[in-house]
Amino acid sequence: AWVPAPEPLTGKGAISQLQEFVQGSKRYPMPPSCPILQWSYDTRTMEGSLDFRATAAFLLDGVPHHVAGGWRASKKLAQRDAAEAALVFFVGRWGEMVQLEDSSKSTRSKADSGAGNSRISLATSQSA
Repeated sequence: AWVPAPEPLTGKGAISQLQEFVQGSKRYPMPPSCPILQWSYDTRTMEGSLDFRATAAFLLDGVPHHVAGGWRASKKLAQRDAAEAALVFFVGRWGEMVQLEDSSKSTRSKADSGAGNSRISLATSQSA
């Protein structure tokens, strides 16, 4: 289930935070003339009102990504929803995965350093 990103303590909105997150890529910085976030919109009519769904397109570490938000009553709300969804996924979920991976590497390194034969220790820790 989708969970909205909590409001930041810095007072910055989700769109600004996503832009800063994407710009933070050190490996593949964007050229100055390129927009960081590119937006596209879908529309639908529900019960006589027009709804919008925004899709944010951006390069993160040189890899293209597209994140669609939910249907909202205005383009600005749709943008914010897509930005929040991107932040939840890339900062929240990816952040958790990176921490788990780093923790796993750290645990393996500690196990390897105490073992007489690191290949046997590494093979054992991977199969568990």
